[in-house]
Amino acid sequence: RRYIFGERAHFVSPMAMFLFSVFTMFAVLQIMGVSPPAEVGSTAQFEQGLQFARANTQEALADAREARATAQPGSERAAKLDAKIAKLSTDLAGLNRIPTTLSGRTGLPSGIKTGWKRLDKGIEKMERNPGLALYKLQTNSYKFSWALIPLSLPFVWLLFAWRRRYRGYDHAVFVTYSLAFMSLLFIALMIGSAVGVPGDIISTIAVFAPPVHIFFQLKGAYRQPVWKALLRTFALLMFISIIVTLFGLLLLGLGLLG
Repeated sequence: RRYIFGERAHFVSPMAMFLFSVFTMFAVLQIMGVSPPAEVGSTAQFEQGLQFARANTQEALADAREARATAQPGSERAAKLDAKIAKLSTDLAGLNRIPTTLSGRTGLPSGIKTGWKRLDKGIEKMERNPGLALYKLQTNSYKFSWALIPLSLPFVWLLFAWRRRYRGYDHAVFVTYSLAFMSLLFIALMIGSAVGVPGDIISTIAVFAPPVHIFFQLKGAYRQPVWKALLRTFALLMFISIIVTLFGLLLLGLGLLG
């Protein structure tokens, strides 16, 4: 609020803070070796591995049944072979059910068609080679991280649509500072995890820090009473999942996986 009212000299500009936090976050990711698994198998590799597992299981089951036919009825060996046959039969049944659920898929429903050619092309490439797609998505997403600002603006505007005193610039400053805080928080959590901070503490901060920050920022920036700030915080937390989804779809639609 003070920045919007003209006290610019006392603060780092929101865009400068945002760019610094985003670039620092990706630099820390690279330094710490955090990256998607580039070795994720393609659909063809998955199919080949599935066929190999089936063949091995069928062969082991046939050997166990052959050995059971020659075992003394009621003996300890016969009991062990019966248990082995039962387990292999269960495993084989599970492998045989895979074609109707997972075969030919890589986490996305196969053959998805949205009608948006660029998005459909991105999804197709991700299904063909998910490892390369995830790698490209990470290495290119920071270039378009600025898109989170215009994607977030309509949802923040909805929270104050009937309040004419707040303009688009006010919301833009709020959103930009908020995104910068989330990036800096993520950096702090990664560094904390690397230096041995217990996982329970990291998880607790990751869960509670964002809503607490959003609440106090809404309350302060827009001069909201506690109950209104709480309601708007809850609404904004629900919007965040939509914003993240739209950002991911935007990356695919822009052909970043190409």
